[in-house]
Amino acid sequence: MFNSVRALFLLGCNEGIIPASKGDGGLLSDADRSIFAENAIELSPTKRESAYLNEFYLYLNLTKPTERLYLSYHRMTADKKPGRPSYFISKLLKLFDGLKIRDMYPGDVFLLPGSDGGRRAAADILRTEAEGKSETSEEEDSEEARERARIKAERRTAAEQLLYELSKRAPDTYSRLLDGAFRIAVPERITAENAAKLYGDTLTGSVTMLETYARCAFSHFVKYGLRLEEQAEYEVGNAELGNIYHKALECYCVALKAQNIRWHDVEPETRRTLEEEALSEAFGEYGDVLEDSSRNSYIKKRVARVLKRTIDTIEIQVRAGEFEPEFFEKGFKHAGEFMQFEGRIDRMDTFEKNGKKYLRVVDYKSGKKDFELDKLFYGLQIQLAVYMREGLKEISEGGRDATVTGMYYYNIDDPLVDLSEGGSTDAEAKLRNALRMKGPSLDGAEMLSLHDTELVDETGEYRQVRYSSPVIFAGTTKDGKLTANTKVYTGEQFGKIGNYTEEKIKENSAGILKGRIEIDPFELGGANACTYCPYGGICGFDVSLGSKYRRLKKITSEDEIWQRIDGAKSSGK
Repeated sequence: MFNSVRALFLLGCNEGIIPASKGDGGLLSDADRSIFAENAIELSPTKRESAYLNEFYLYLNLTKPTERLYLSYHRMTADKKPGRPSYFISKLLKLFDGLKIRDMYPGDVFLLPGSDGGRRAAADILRTEAEGKSETSEEEDSEEARERARIKAERRTAAEQLLYELSKRAPDTYSRLLDGAFRIAVPERITAENAAKLYGDTLTGSVTMLETYARCAFSHFVKYGLRLEEQAEYEVGNAELGNIYHKALECYCVALKAQNIRWHDVEPETRRTLEEEALSEAFGEYGDVLEDSSRNSYIKKRVARVLKRTIDTIEIQVRAGEFEPEFFEKGFKHAGEFMQFEGRIDRMDTFEKNGKKYLRVVDYKSGKKDFELDKLFYGLQIQLAVYMREGLKEISEGGRDATVTGMYYYNIDDPLVDLSEGGSTDAEAKLRNALRMKGPSLDGAEMLSLHDTELVDETGEYRQVRYSSPVIFAGTTKDGKLTANTKVYTGEQFGKIGNYTEEKIKENSAGILKGRIEIDPFELGGANACTYCPYGGICGFDVSLGSKYRRLKKITSEDEIWQRIDGAKSSGK
């Protein structure tokens, strides 16, 4: 029967489903299995053998149809978590030129009402109507335009039929959907008096508190106003890993400084000894948690490996330029008009020349993060700018001449690199490129050379060779110009970032003290405030019932963002 398959529909081509992921359970290791095999004792397949078998059976099935093969995967799981396509989808896209993924949702959502009886489909249709979205009218008289018009008409008819059937079959649900889609939400507030009882006359907190408010005012209210927290679990999660990395790096840096050893001069044997001591001290805070399971034991080994990679990389980056790390976990206090907060700057690198001090601010992140100017404009990412501003205050004390040459995120990781892709086949070189610091630098050959002396020649001009810095996202072309991926700002622009951030702090602090607690999660370029928010069960925000995100425009042109920043300053907003 299967030898004459003309068309095959393979559903659920998601990671962990097709092919199915094999659990890590089992008492025997691969080494144990080898011993049994040497004694002619047959066991079930190893994880590697099972993976090969799965790929083989998958290949057999994919080659069955003689005419058509349809593969589908879901973009969201039943518990509303993102669903990732299986790895073999990307393999097929590389194998067959012109092969494209067709998105069936939400454009053709009326074709897929699903097991919920069309509730989600109806919500999408109503939300589209409520937001006034419409497809661009086709003025050209072409076959493609007529086909698009026909499809649009069919979709409209199907949508109206779906809504009509839902109104008859489930009128209560239909009414809730209408209310959610078309009701004009009035900003919810508590009184200023109650806000003062919660927060005090002057806010005290952290930069993260303000970024949370920018993401969603209600989420901020629940976390910092009502002070609700998730139940603590006896495990090592992302937050704990971040703490371990930060603590270990701080211990290592402090130990170097205590022995009066510069990063430029540290010997390999000294580095290894101090790494082990730093790890021991950082792990000590978590007691037996890192030893209570095989998973946590693996985490402990991985943390050690990642930390060593991080220290090696930082050392390479420091030695490539003129900067020397001076402050680690540097505390600061900010006293503003409506808010006072404290923070710690992970690392401040400095260099002094002719009586002038130059500053580089580095913020460690255990996840992938890059500086995005539009997120700073919306108040979603102001932490690095605050660190830059406060760090500059620190080294400018006493009237000292100082300037910022860059602010960066360093992503703590030991990534895998693909040597089959173009470029260098040197694994270490690719790793260094993958671990470059991300963020804007101060424009100018002299300033960029402070980070990496190889960017300029002996005359102080940009090198006339193709060169990519292993320190920051900067490089030169054979014409002696900066590469397109080099992110540089002028001194005036760095000043604007600092001033705008201060105004954003005032604006959001004032909103909190006025009692604003609106359920208004942001959405920007596919990201939204609800993805990792633990308070979804409290606010009741549900897009399937017509709830709408506060959609922020994705501004791809930095020139436009600078114009908006200037406009906000001139208008006093």
